[in-house]
Amino acid sequence: MDKNIYNPIVTNLDQFKERDPHLSALKRAKYVYQSPLVQQFPMKAPGIYTLTGSGLVGKTTLLKQGILALLNENISIDVIHYLTGTEIKEAVTLIDVLKEKIKRNTTRIQYIILDDVNYIPRWKTVVTFLGELKNSVCILSTSNKNVIQKISEIVSIKQQFNL
Repeated sequence: MDKNIYNPIVTNLDQFKERDPHLSALKRAKYVYQSPLVQQFPMKAPGIYTLTGSGLVGKTTLLKQGILALLNENISIDVIHYLTGTEIKEAVTLIDVLKEKIKRNTTRIQYIILDDVNYIPRWKTVVTFLGELKNSVCILSTSNKNVIQKISEIVSIKQQFNL
């Protein structure tokens, strides 16, 4: 499995702004709405957060704007892990990759952002793993409200955001 899909943010803020399809589309738009939820993006409080909303309402764009806010606060790309569930083929590989990344940065808060978490095969295993992490901000998005209910049965959700 290609482990490079596990962090498409690249190496610096400028590359992220230029190469990310959601952020570059915003640069071309005549009017850009930035949700007030970006200001509520968790930066210092570890825990599990969820983001839900119908399909194509801007969950992924909101997550990318949140990542941009983290980078603008000088939070290192090394501790930001954005992954999209549609690209992940194995829960175990994802967990192994996250363990490896976290092991390299044990003293700093890790930001694990899983977009479309319900597309990950055996996603409940991943959520259980994330619930055991102590120094991580984990944001899970889905358009399926039933998945949020199931997540809350597995782990304690610190805050839910809805679009």
